[in-house]
Amino acid sequence: PFTRRAQLVFDAPGAGHARLEIFDAAGRRVAWLLDGPVTSGRHEVDWRGRDDQDRSLPSGVYYMRVTFDNEVDTGRAVLLR
Repeated sequence: PFTRRAQLVFDAPGAGHARLEIFDAAGRRVAWLLDGPVTSGRHEVDWRGRDDQDRSLPSGVYYMRVTFDNEVDTGRAVLLR
């Protein structure tokens, strides 16, 4: 079977603590993909379009938030089923 997934990519400016979360269009956090130490450099995290309870999420626009130490960056993804 075909597995749909997205690779979410972020660059850490140094070693530190990173958190990667996914939010729906209403601003509710639906998935917490990473919360822990990372090394400096590029990081790729897979997201299969599922929430924290491993339920398939519907098509739509989702927002990603990466927090690295005290810095925050955001992005947008469109999930198509």
